[in-house]
Amino acid sequence: MRKRSPIPAWLHRLLGQIQGLHLTKNEDNTLTVTLSGDGRRRTFEVVPIPVLSKEKASEFIKGRELFATDPARAPLVATRQLAEQTRELLRKSGISWAEELTGVCHLTGRGLLIDTRIRDDSARKNTSDVQAKLRARSGLVVESILTFFRHEPILIKTIAVRAKVSPSLAFRVLWRLSRLNLLDVHGSGPNRFWKLNEAGGILDLWAAEEEPPKRVTNLYVWSRSPQDLLQKLPELDRLDRKWAVGGTAAANLYAPTLNSDPEPTVWVDARLPAKEIASALGGEVVDKGSNLRIWQSGDNLPLNLATVAPKGTVTETVSNVRLVSPARAYIEAVTAGGRGPDVAQNLRERILSS
Repeated sequence: MRKRSPIPAWLHRLLGQIQGLHLTKNEDNTLTVTLSGDGRRRTFEVVPIPVLSKEKASEFIKGRELFATDPARAPLVATRQLAEQTRELLRKSGISWAEELTGVCHLTGRGLLIDTRIRDDSARKNTSDVQAKLRARSGLVVESILTFFRHEPILIKTIAVRAKVSPSLAFRVLWRLSRLNLLDVHGSGPNRFWKLNEAGGILDLWAAEEEPPKRVTNLYVWSRSPQDLLQKLPELDRLDRKWAVGGTAAANLYAPTLNSDPEPTVWVDARLPAKEIASALGGEVVDKGSNLRIWQSGDNLPLNLATVAPKGTVTETVSNVRLVSPARAYIEAVTAGGRGPDVAQNLRERILSS
């Protein structure tokens, strides 16, 4: 018989805060939930999966009989944090789950439906995880993995050079991702290398942890259309500073989804004053009625892997436009408003199939 994983302490603590719920931890590491008042109960087999992408969730749903030999014991996925599209997939499939970092709990079964968010102030933070959060320079490591090492072995020295980070930081990120089963580790010592195991999980984790731009400025630049505005952006080259289209606009250029181009969001070198940027484009800084958003961060890291769109990836009319990497465009679009998540999903499929 397959040995069941122990129930994470945080899960018992989190569910224990739901009023009217009584928990019983069984000897076989299952968890019985009893509703106060009517005595209805439901036994769950807890399945710890630290990072669960939509793709892995689909596999889990198709083969969930492998995780529950007894039909009376429904699976309860214990995970760190889910993307909304993964939550919806589990919800439609009748799978229960709980999230450590967000406090989201969804328990379902015969006579049971709990869908809530618990604030768990007693949760402990893992220091090494905090240091390796996928943001800023740590984000560059995963961006490099998804851009250059989809099918190649990852060596500390090589990824550190690609991402322009220290070997020690690269190691912390790789080690964290391997503990979350997103990378596979091979060898040991100086011969150790990693290989990508689940790109979708890394995309979800990075999207959840990356920080927003430090400074956002709205501009109005006269143009006949968003595409016409995109064609004006190379005027920024005259400022001799880096820039690149990001967010939903970049995602839609990589994976055309919308009937019309969204208003551009452009990363620009943080050393440039907003008024100088506006002047180069023949526009002005505005509070209302903008059609162009400028993002800036002091370290300019989002621009590190930006390139002129490769031939054939975008229409010829905007072939001289610089774009952030596809992976970065995804994480920016999936957390954006409007149709951003729809465009991001289309781009995600292209990234994962490449």
